Amino acid sequence: MRAFAIFNALVAGADALVWFALAWIGWGLLRGVEHQHVAGYPNRGQFIYYLWFPLAMAACAVALYVIARNTRFRAPAILAHALMFFVLLFFLFGYGGGV
Repeated sequence: MRAFAIFNALVAGADALVWFALAWIGWGLLRGVEHQHVAGYPNRGQFIYYLWFPLAMAACAVALYVIARNTRFRAPAILAHALMFFVLLFFLFGYGGGV
């Protein structure tokens, strides 16, 4: 049981760290566009994609850690963390401008 708690903490920490870092980078990108004084930018969609979605995913990572730590839903919480890493791959396609 102790090994599962350590694994849960590592996965949740990595997941939350990545999403918080993307939110931090997104905040910097939005501030950079704002300082250029281009009409209509940053728009609402950019705020949602670069700032609010990563913050929501980081909050989900923390919530999943708490759920896995304090309830009997440990395995589903770890599977949800794996799903969040899968969502990260698709999120990064658009975050970097796509191919």
